[in-house]
Amino acid sequence: MHTVVVPEYGLGLGLQPNKQRARSAGSASTRSLGGPVTGRCPVALVACALPSLEGKVPPEAGDGRYRDQAHHGRDNGQSSRKPARVIRLLVVGVREQGEPIVRPTALTLAEAAAQFRAAMRDRSYRATPVGALVGRYVRWLRNEWGATPATVRDYEAVLARMALTLADREPLTVTVDDLRDVIDLWADREARTRGKVTSIVRSFWSWAEEQDCVPFSPAAKLRRPRAPRRTAPLLPLDAASRLLSATVRPRDRVALLMLLDLGLRRSELAGIRVGDIDLARRTLTVFGKGQKSRVLPLRGRIVLELEAYMLSALELVDRVPELDDFLLYPEKRSGGGRLIAAYPKRRHSATAMHRWWYARLADAELVGDGVTAGLNMHRARHTFATELRRVAGIDAASQALGHADLTTTLSIYGHRDAGDLEVAMEALARSHGS
Repeated sequence: MHTVVVPEYGLGLGLQPNKQRARSAGSASTRSLGGPVTGRCPVALVACALPSLEGKVPPEAGDGRYRDQAHHGRDNGQSSRKPARVIRLLVVGVREQGEPIVRPTALTLAEAAAQFRAAMRDRSYRATPVGALVGRYVRWLRNEWGATPATVRDYEAVLARMALTLADREPLTVTVDDLRDVIDLWADREARTRGKVTSIVRSFWSWAEEQDCVPFSPAAKLRRPRAPRRTAPLLPLDAASRLLSATVRPRDRVALLMLLDLGLRRSELAGIRVGDIDLARRTLTVFGKGQKSRVLPLRGRIVLELEAYMLSALELVDRVPELDDFLLYPEKRSGGGRLIAAYPKRRHSATAMHRWWYARLADAELVGDGVTAGLNMHRARHTFATELRRVAGIDAASQALGHADLTTTLSIYGHRDAGDLEVAMEALARSHGS
């Protein structure tokens, strides 16, 4: 027995839950999986949360009390947008012409939410008409556009929710208002998050138009929200000196300087191998977002630290670093803190990098023991970029940071900061003295 889940009242989606529409939704969903529909038709899952109270509860839902509550709420002038039940259509058989035979039963919103999450995990959202198109887009994004696994994961997470929310829609019938309902799922998030969601939705439908899946993109009129312009948060003024004073291990000192003096991202630092360091040319090759690489010159104190690191035996491994060793790698310690295992050939996870950073902050007494929030690693990048922009200009900062577009750098570091104002005020004071 398989299920097709549809909302009892539409979420501004225009879904009318009658038998004919239910059968149509089930038929479209099962067909989208491909192959003939036989005795055991494939699972087609469609889930929408928090439907609004519009229309009447269909008789087959079998919940007269809920229908009375819906009308009672309207009579008292209360909002009609209440938590509603959802109809679960059980596929109990298949007609000769291939149309599924369904029987509706009640489904709570909690159950619908669980089904919703499951559909995203096992990718059964692709059983919906829009979801099938999303599956094709994800394949194109990975194989032809060359997106990184992280980009594919981020895009699919957004588009899967869109496919489930528009489960009753064919791609040709999706409107800009439908897509605004989708983006509204992130209404309580910050403007930058909503802007990213909008960009992903627009990219998907632009691709669908280019591939002749739809005659025009329904997302063409969507606009990114205006994000508030905020000053990039920096590390405390004495953070660099305190971090280096409290850190003894050569690899940790090098890693800290790559953050403080080169402005690497967390993922970039995690990917640094010994072979990426060229002390003869005094350069470091960094692999950043979108599989793009850049070469950074090495100057000053980081060169001395790298020379010491290259000549030092790795703890417990008892050998100098090899070209395919990661700079930072997983380790195991006993309950007393003694190192009992090290894996130089393995890359640190994002979580392990986060823990490593806060361990260094705790050693420097910049945060308390056990604290893992409030002074994130990206502040080191902001601090580096702000200082470099001040002494070398915005173009140099953009190149060092690996931004593909100068406008990205300008949006974050293009403003005047307190240091610029201090210099200006000192110049004004000197002019008054003269």
